[in-house]
Amino acid sequence: MDSEIRLSETEKRVLQSLKGKLVATPGEVAERVPEYSIRTVYNTLHTLSSKGLLLRVKNGLYVVKGVAREKPLRAALEIFDGYIAFSTALKLHKLLDERINRIYVATVDTSVVVNLGRYTVKAVPLRRRATGMTLINGLYTSTIPKTLFDCFLKPQYCGDYSAITRALYTARRVDWDEFLTYLRHFPSSPLYQRTGYVLELMGEELDFHVPDDVIEYLSERIERKTVFLLPGGRRGGMISEKWRVVDNVGRLRMFLWKDIYNQTESVLFF
Repeated sequence: MDSEIRLSETEKRVLQSLKGKLVATPGEVAERVPEYSIRTVYNTLHTLSSKGLLLRVKNGLYVVKGVAREKPLRAALEIFDGYIAFSTALKLHKLLDERINRIYVATVDTSVVVNLGRYTVKAVPLRRRATGMTLINGLYTSTIPKTLFDCFLKPQYCGDYSAITRALYTARRVDWDEFLTYLRHFPSSPLYQRTGYVLELMGEELDFHVPDDVIEYLSERIERKTVFLLPGGRRGGMISEKWRVVDNVGRLRMFLWKDIYNQTESVLFF
């Protein structure tokens, strides 16, 4: 128990200086406790970390353990300059039911994983594509169209294509103009091929409506090279001649949630 940990007066003073802070560097702490040298501050932060009261997430950066446990998303955005993305953003938009223990933050060029106790935080670099955010409960989060774009771009960070198809179906109404804006600004034939293939499957499997101009834009920009639907996945699968995509995921896996979802809707309806 934290209350049973014995602390020196210096440790108590440094810990007190962190009140109201999510994360802090030794330099910031030194400004709050000018009576101590920077070396003393470094040593004290190290000791508090070893006693389990602080989490040292990376060189020169500490997180107050209780705050990290209570406000992991805020702590993640304090650690990394970016926005909540991928499966974490789906969760905030209420498009994902599963509990999460990994927090994704989209950044410009940072790629690292840090441990926040119960959670791990992964920074994913998107370069100039790190854009398209809104505020949800005071947290910078990708908009629904940008979340879907990011998930199509890097499906390994959103729980595979099954999470994407379920999120699309759950959202029902998507701002396709915004979605198309990202496709236009960040051209990529493999992205167009995979996105077009999945969106067309959504129409076939779920009678899900995607505007014609979106499908046309994607289909008109396909290059000759055939790509795998899931990069790094199994090598085999059905081939879509139209989209030049090898479906190494499979329809069954992509829409496995469908029957469960319909059963849940029936139970709630009655």
